[in-house]
Amino acid sequence: MAGTWMLLLYFEIDGEVRPTLNEGYEYVCTCLIDANGIKNMLGADDESSATFSSCSERGANESVKAEEKKSEDDNAKQIAAAKAVKLASKNLAISNMS
Repeated sequence: MAGTWMLLLYFEIDGEVRPTLNEGYEYVCTCLIDANGIKNMLGADDESSATFSSCSERGANESVKAEEKKSEDDNAKQIAAAKAVKLASKNLAISNMS
């Protein structure tokens, strides 16, 4: 598999194949699913499973960044929703005055 990838890189056609590989990755690479199953059988807790749930340090760091971004986005959505409710109630009060 690595040799094939090196050929794709050499001929600079990896960009054409990458989307297909990304799409099929979860069906081809079951290492994380298998590892999680083994960890559960051995009684690993959620914290250690999260720590060892990536194939690389870079992947783990990207996962942390994605979780932080998701948390920030969720917080921003909650703030926006609260502002919208406050504005709607203010508009309702104004419309009831007239």
